[in-house]
Amino acid sequence: MAWRNMTGSTTAHVFTETFTFGTPAQARTRPLWVRASIRPDASNAGRMTGTAPLALLSGVSADARIPNTEGGHLVGLSIGGPDCSDNLVPMFGLTNRDTYRTVERDINTRAKFGGSPAVLIKIDYPPVGTGVDQDPRLPTGFTVWYVANVPDLAQLAENPSGAPIHRVANSGGNPVRFDVQGADIERRRFLVELRTRTLDEKWSIELLGGAAVAWNARGYLPPVGKRPYGFVDRLVYSPDYASYAALMLPRWDACDIAPGREFAEGQRLNLVYASCYTQSSEKKGECWSDDATDPVQSVLTPMGTDDGIEIDHIHPKASMGPNIYSNAQVISSRHNRSKGRS
Repeated sequence: MAWRNMTGSTTAHVFTETFTFGTPAQARTRPLWVRASIRPDASNAGRMTGTAPLALLSGVSADARIPNTEGGHLVGLSIGGPDCSDNLVPMFGLTNRDTYRTVERDINTRAKFGGSPAVLIKIDYPPVGTGVDQDPRLPTGFTVWYVANVPDLAQLAENPSGAPIHRVANSGGNPVRFDVQGADIERRRFLVELRTRTLDEKWSIELLGGAAVAWNARGYLPPVGKRPYGFVDRLVYSPDYASYAALMLPRWDACDIAPGREFAEGQRLNLVYASCYTQSSEKKGECWSDDATDPVQSVLTPMGTDDGIEIDHIHPKASMGPNIYSNAQVISSRHNRSKGRS
């Protein structure tokens, strides 16, 4: 097939190929190359319509989203790419929101200093007929070329001679795992014992007085027995344990605690750490969801679309749930989306 304009755009082109997928097998189309004129700091950045990636379309319908992926723009909205199926492929969350986003930022910076800048992107897919069961709709990686002076996009042909500026693998994040060894063995023992003691003694942060008493009275906190990280509040705030907090937690920076407030970065890191270090023996050092109803029952990753780590307010933030450890739980991104709140 020849190059054609992307849907709704005259400044972005796509070169596609056909492939077969499904049962019964149906002909599909997927982008092999895209090229586009670049507009730095484009005004359409962040405007997404929820369009399905081209390779997921079958006639007028679309496949369900591939697990752990999301629609990633080949030519980013922030650099002038159109929000259409031709410009979308399934990307793993870590690729879309981290590694590929870094490429877009680099292109955006370069485009501010080059006349008539353009980008050319090659999309790679799994090899065919190798016996490897890989999804042909899902790219394996991307190669990106940037050219500063391109008054006519037709000058950018596939298989360019110049060196690419980036090669990006389309890969998911590695599960969060800590190696519990050396001094970490003692940290794990201390945290597990403190968690057990806190649950057995029905300790609650309200016993220390202060604002938590009023929050509980107003229904802003979950029941004492349903606070998986109440022991972290005990470690941080109880006079009996506060001296240990700096030794047992990775972040020891102050943050404002109040109803309806998001968890701070340091709190999130401490919660992931506490999750990893208090798992059962067969899961020790791994981060798992605290909610038994979570559809993702596997080790969580830092930035996955389904299996990503989310720090959730047990009593909703929108209903004045405070950013206190006793009101926190670790869940998957998929579960958090299904709840429709944080």
